Amino acid sequence: MIFFIASFLLLLSAPDVLANGKSYQPYCIDLTIPVELAAPTYPLLIPDLENGYEAISILLQSTKRSAPSNLALILGPPIKFGTTFFTSASYCTSATHSQKPAIVQILIHDLGFDKSYWSFGNASYNYVEATTNAGYATLSYDRLGVGNSEKSDPYNVIQALIEFTVLTRITELLKTGKLGAHPPIPSKIVHVGHSHGSFLTNALRVSRPDFSDSIVLTAFSYSITCQSWFEIATRLYLARENMPEQFEGSSSGFVARGDKYYNQYAFLTFP
Repeated sequence: MIFFIASFLLLLSAPDVLANGKSYQPYCIDLTIPVELAAPTYPLLIPDLENGYEAISILLQSTKRSAPSNLALILGPPIKFGTTFFTSASYCTSATHSQKPAIVQILIHDLGFDKSYWSFGNASYNYVEATTNAGYATLSYDRLGVGNSEKSDPYNVIQALIEFTVLTRITELLKTGKLGAHPPIPSKIVHVGHSHGSFLTNALRVSRPDFSDSIVLTAFSYSITCQSWFEIATRLYLARENMPEQFEGSSSGFVARGDKYYNQYAFLTFP
């Protein structure tokens, strides 16, 4: 996966940036969204990882020159799956704007991050702060199994199709005003993705173009020529071995980057 902005569709009817140029902290409301879904899952036809050696072996098999390109070889037949997942989200607006924002941006983070990816640091890096100061509202959420959202089976449940269904359902709830008193029904919805979040956003745009008025895809490309280099940079350490204080007792299906230096390699720069 190549890290660059592949597509940036300009927003229609964009609100004005604050005239005085100052940056204000956003006003945010934490939400717990019950997401009802029904979608197929595909059982993995490989045994659960027992240790870090097996995790690196999987990495080797997927990045070697003769690696199979057909993932169907390791997937079983689809199984009907339905449940309600509780998703942690944050709805933010600018405290300086009296009018309700007409445009809401749904923010979808990458693998290895949670929704705080969009709101760390000062205004130079804090996307939520910059966006709300420009007059938009944001709805960021922790993807399934990440942050404060509900955890589930990382082998056979937390799969791309399930995550796509969660995004679709959250968008539908926002679009129809069924997220409670906040947020209100927006006039336009923009989806902003980072890497894996861009993959989910692109899939939503293709399958439900009526759900998104515009999309922003970052760290995304239709070319996968550098995919193996990115995979190598992740290192696929078992989270419970690499960070036992945080993930002790968790499934071996939860993996993490080796350390901050591998992260530097994956993102091409320091820090």
